[in-house]
Amino acid sequence: MTTRTLAAVSIFLALACPRATSQREDDAAFDRLLAAECARLGVGKNAVALARPLATKRFFDSGRKASDDPEGALRQAFRIQALRKLRIDAIVRHDRGDDRRAVEALFEQRYGKDGERVVVEHVFISFVATQGRARDDDAEHSGVDDDTIRRLARERAWSLASRASADGFDSIITESDDRTTRRLLRDPETRDRAAIVAGYDYRRFGEAFARAVRVLVPGQHSSPVESTTGWHIVRLVSRTCTKFEDVAADLLAEVLRRQATPREVRALRKRLFDEYETRERKANVKPDCEGREVRHERESGVLLSCEVPPQA
Repeated sequence: MTTRTLAAVSIFLALACPRATSQREDDAAFDRLLAAECARLGVGKNAVALARPLATKRFFDSGRKASDDPEGALRQAFRIQALRKLRIDAIVRHDRGDDRRAVEALFEQRYGKDGERVVVEHVFISFVATQGRARDDDAEHSGVDDDTIRRLARERAWSLASRASADGFDSIITESDDRTTRRLLRDPETRDRAAIVAGYDYRRFGEAFARAVRVLVPGQHSSPVESTTGWHIVRLVSRTCTKFEDVAADLLAEVLRRQATPREVRALRKRLFDEYETRERKANVKPDCEGREVRHERESGVLLSCEVPPQA
């Protein structure tokens, strides 16, 4: 049996009997498919040359000595794993070059939605906290209805907004019901950024909050705005705008430098095996002695269909 035939049988077994084959056999099949895909795409040409020194470095960095692996089996296993990773990264990076979505996602993550990055602070008046304050102030409020709670929260929000206008936004930050704000206020090192809404993306706290942010200028605070959980007094700290076309090339280069993620590896593995299975299925469709097309089921070799081709 030739080397090529052995390779084909190994891949076939890994595909046809996944429960009966070992992970090692499955990985060996994947390695052959990776090599073929790299050759097809013209990528990863230096993977073989790079794998050996990477494996050697991994071996000795782990504290092992050459005498610990006299047959070189462990170093060979490390080399195979390094080669697999290099080829995966090469293929995934090639595929990313055609994926504008990855670049756009990084752009939004780095520069904000539509290229606008804002730093926003808020003082939060929570409906839940308002109910608690009402209960503490007067036992009769323990069963207060939702409309009353909303009214009390709104009144408190407008009162705090008036204080902010008179004494500055910083003067009301300690009144916030936001748990993160209250926690950061307790630490002198984080007190100055206690009211910041981390990573604000124009989605958190709803559309009314977002509208307030859009019309504010840096340093200005809003009138109270309502969300599903309470009222907010919003201050815009800064606004930075970046055009996609100004940074697209740098972002693409960064995307291409990234190592393949576990999700990308799983997707690549599935794609290569699916494509191989499709090729094998097509290869197994052959005319029988009577000129009919016969397709055999790959797992068992059972005849699935006989189709008589149309007469010429």
